[in-house]
Amino acid sequence: DFDVRVTNLFDTYQASLALSRYYKKHQHQRQRQQQHGAVALARHGLGHVVERYFGTALDKHLQRADWRVRPLPKAMVRYAADDAIFLPSLLVQMANELHDAGILEDVSRRSNKMCLLASVREPVPIVEVRYRS
Repeated sequence: DFDVRVTNLFDTYQASLALSRYYKKHQHQRQRQQQHGAVALARHGLGHVVERYFGTALDKHLQRADWRVRPLPKAMVRYAADDAIFLPSLLVQMANELHDAGILEDVSRRSNKMCLLASVREPVPIVEVRYRS
């Protein structure tokens, strides 16, 4: 609607899915579940990921609301802000974990491919996120 293109996306769903597969393959799942609480690693939506990493349950009742409505009602603005407040710290924690598992570059590629799915009007180069320690 606004001709906005997202680039350099970090998809928390893709990151959670990749980490879950990694821990399952490497038999670390039980240890991770203990470290990040009781939320199963089988759930990858933002609400579940935030609860796993921060112990905070997000209210997801507006997840399927019509976000095209303008101006956004105050409840929708609060909902979006509550989601977004965790993202910077979540990015750092998940990127560190992905790096330690040796799968950060793969998740970065998959995340950036998500940017191309919605609408491809012109070729957009995929830029890989590199971890810096």
